[in-house]
Amino acid sequence: MTSDGKRDLNITHAVVNTLTSGYQGKFVFLNSLKQMGSPRYSPAEFDQTRDILDKIGVWIKAVMDGRPVLAGPGTESSAERTEALDLLRALKDDLSGLAAELLRMRADNYVADDPNQAELLVASLCRHAYARDHYVKGLVAYSEKFEYEEAADRWRQHLIHTPQEIKVAHQFLEELQDTSRTGKKFYVDLFEETLLIPYIFSCQVQDMNQVLSFYTDGFTYEDAGISLDEAARWKNMNARPEAACYWHAYGFTADETAAWIEAGFFEPGMAANWKYRDFGPADASRWYGAGFDARGAMVSIVMGQTDPQAARAWLEAAQAAQQEGAD
Repeated sequence: MTSDGKRDLNITHAVVNTLTSGYQGKFVFLNSLKQMGSPRYSPAEFDQTRDILDKIGVWIKAVMDGRPVLAGPGTESSAERTEALDLLRALKDDLSGLAAELLRMRADNYVADDPNQAELLVASLCRHAYARDHYVKGLVAYSEKFEYEEAADRWRQHLIHTPQEIKVAHQFLEELQDTSRTGKKFYVDLFEETLLIPYIFSCQVQDMNQVLSFYTDGFTYEDAGISLDEAARWKNMNARPEAACYWHAYGFTADETAAWIEAGFFEPGMAANWKYRDFGPADASRWYGAGFDARGAMVSIVMGQTDPQAARAWLEAAQAAQQEGAD
């Protein structure tokens, strides 16, 4: 295969793998709503999503057979490419809307025992878990097929975590269907487990923006939804749009990002875990340096342990006493 052929095949796979994972996630989202008897469930949308997945399956088979059916930039557009990119734009709009709805729900004071809100959170958790699983498996299968061994090894590491994410999502789904198991702890745990889901969906939207940019002049700050003034700040940090877009998706400005990176948090998801539990960069660094994750630090503070080192000593003493009692 020529270098242009490989490029076109890689781009075609990027499009169809993003479509597969995104629409598989949407299918599971709708199926979860159906299982919970949610009024949000739409039979027509469910059937439409299933039909779309059948169509995408044809494109995936072509890619795995080495046929770049969507071709790459600089080639004449086809009906299939137009349809695929339209489906990607529709998926992007759908996911953007869901992320915005979840953020509004939290901003309007999430009601812990509201079953409608809980159904949306559980279905969203299922959507994320299955979309992620399909995305990673698609990359592993493609990398193995075409002997991109380094990429295959890297993505196989992610498969260690996806089964557990699916298991957790199923547990919440099963518990919500059994009202005897949905006490206060259930709602607290659900709120914690889905804390970053809106931002993760926003990151998936940025993935789609970058895939769409393969057919334009390249990915820009504007494509990422970053304003001109904010883009200038990112440029001053020498942050390319491909990196800035994910910090932006997690709700960080350029200046906030600089502060979190200075504190030792180099990944936006990790920094967001602390930010959205009301920790600033300096305090988060202190707690993290003492061996706590964000949730553990928050629990320690609720328990009255406000100094990280003292909290670590208190926790170790409690664990030692527990072990001694077990012996």
